[in-house]
Amino acid sequence: MKKTIYFTGTNHQIGQLDVAIKTATDKRDTWLMANESKIGKIDNEDIKIIPWNGNNGYVMITILLTYYPK
Repeated sequence: MKKTIYFTGTNHQIGQLDVAIKTATDKRDTWLMANESKIGKIDNEDIKIIPWNGNNGYVMITILLTYYPK
């Protein structure tokens, strides 16, 4: 059965989008290294850029990683 895990970046101004993405990808990479033996196959990965509290000047980054456990 597939499992999905979420990794979020911090709330940043849109001008700092690369910093927010790096925060989320660093969290994902750390989790992948720590759980490498439990992952059979990665099914899907998606990144969402979500406006923070209706203010388009700030965004939250969320990475959705779907995988099959071993």
